[in-house]
Amino acid sequence: MPTTYTIIIVLVVLALFLFPAGFFTIETKYVGLIERFRRYVRAARPGLNLRIPFVERVVARIYLGVQQLDVRVDSKTKDNVFAVVAVAVQYQVIEEKASESYYLLEDAVTQITSFVQDIIRTALAKLNLDDAYESKDQIANTVEAALATQMSGYGYRIVNTLITDIAPDPKVRAAMNDINAAQRTRVAAVELGEADKIKIVKAAEAAAEARRLAGEGFANERRAIVHGLTD
Repeated sequence: MPTTYTIIIVLVVLALFLFPAGFFTIETKYVGLIERFRRYVRAARPGLNLRIPFVERVVARIYLGVQQLDVRVDSKTKDNVFAVVAVAVQYQVIEEKASESYYLLEDAVTQITSFVQDIIRTALAKLNLDDAYESKDQIANTVEAALATQMSGYGYRIVNTLITDIAPDPKVRAAMNDINAAQRTRVAAVELGEADKIKIVKAAEAAAEARRLAGEGFANERRAIVHGLTD
C-alpha cells in the first residue's frame, strides 16, 4: 500500500511539474517553430500554445512584421562614372512559409544585399549617369521584381523597393556643379545681353521719336511763318 501512495505522489508531482512546462506563448506578429526530437513538426500561432514537455521544443520565433534593409551599392555607369546607389528594401516573412525562411536561408540580410548589388550593377552598366537619374523608378521596379522572384522560394515577400539616392564620385559631382554653374552663367549673360539690347533699341527709338517730333514741330513753325507772311 505505501508503494501505491508513493507512486501516486510521484505522478502528482510530475504532473504538477510537467503541466506548466507544456504551455508556452507566442507574441503578436511572431510565429513559433516547433520541433519534435529535432524534426520540424508545426508552427505555433500567437497566443497560448501547448507542447509535449521534453519531446517538443520551440526552436525559433520568426518575426512577421515588415522590415527595412538599406543597401549601398558601388557601381559604374555606361559612361564610366563611379557612383554609390542607395537602395531601401522593405520585406517580411510570409507566415505560411515561416519554416522555409528559417531552414532554407541562414542569413536573409546577406542574401538580399547580394541580390540587390548584382541587379543594380547590371542595370547601371547599361545607362549613362543622366539616364540613371531619370530611370530611378524603373530601376527600383526591376530590383523589386527580381527580388520578389528570388526570395519567394525562401519564404520572403518583397513589400517595396526604393532607390533613395544616386551619388557620383565627389570629383564627378564637383565637375557637374561646375558645368551647371557655367551653363547658368551663360544663360545669365544672354539674358543680360538681351536686356541691354532692349534698352539700346528703346533708347534709339525714343531718340528717333524725339527727333521726328522736333522736326514736325520745326516744320509746323516754318509753315506758320510762311502763312503769316503771305497774309
